Amino acid sequence: MTMKTERREVDYSKWLGPDYKKAPKPRRCATYVSNHCGVVDGFSLPWALNGDMAFSAGAFVRNIPIFKDILIASEGLFVPRSGEAEVKQRFVDGMIKR
Repeated sequence: MTMKTERREVDYSKWLGPDYKKAPKPRRCATYVSNHCGVVDGFSLPWALNGDMAFSAGAFVRNIPIFKDILIASEGLFVPRSGEAEVKQRFVDGMIKR
């Protein structure tokens, strides 16, 4: 497993307004995007990121021992990948409140 950091200059003024770059810089990265590598994710990423992270996984993971516990311990999200639009919208609303 390897880790790679990319920094890109992107103009977000369309969404954040013309003065968004003047806002104070956060102390840490807000989002980490990692390709799924396998079981090793659950053990190596918390170590590499000092525990400052959470996973998201399909709702079906609630039924898988150990993986379920890793998600709960990291305050991860169980994402409904199928079902009615109402179920998915409730998930989005809960995520926004969080």
